[in-house]
Amino acid sequence: FTKSLTEPTNTALRLYKKIPSQDYISSLYADSAQQIWIGTAKNGVWMLDQQQNLHHINLPSNDDSNPWIYDITEMSPGIIWFGTFGKGIIEYNTKSGIFTSIRQQRGLKRNLLDNDIWSFFKDRRGLIWIGSRRGVNIYNPSQSAFKYIPGDMDGPNGLPDSQIYSVLATSDDQLWLGT
Repeated sequence: FTKSLTEPTNTALRLYKKIPSQDYISSLYADSAQQIWIGTAKNGVWMLDQQQNLHHINLPSNDDSNPWIYDITEMSPGIIWFGTFGKGIIEYNTKSGIFTSIRQQRGLKRNLLDNDIWSFFKDRRGLIWIGSRRGVNIYNPSQSAFKYIPGDMDGPNGLPDSQIYSVLATSDDQLWLGT
């Protein structure tokens, strides 16, 4: 974590001090349009455009607080997902400016396991693996459907630990989960 964003310029670093000093950066992501998305713990999301202008993205909220952004990914060009603490996934359409909230909905079989979303990983098949406080969600964009593998379950269908902080697949398609 750091309190400012730096960019290499030749052999020097350029320091961006526009993010409030009482906050810190919790995630960084470069999208297909070469924009840098910056997730923070207290001030939501910032975006650095190609002209090096820094923009604060006002996320929707029922209260005056911005959610803690744990991870960021691009679902398709112009569609950005923000993994949050307690507010699930916030989808942002950069072209229309429209936000969509994707949250756990109790009683539904195919939805998020939890609203604490810690990591995203897109595999070679296009599936999105989502690490959360209660296990792994698997999102299939072609079906707009979620499946999940819950954590802290004994037996062959669960994970030995519920908290999944990171997800990675190797070139031979072995899946690694960071707990």
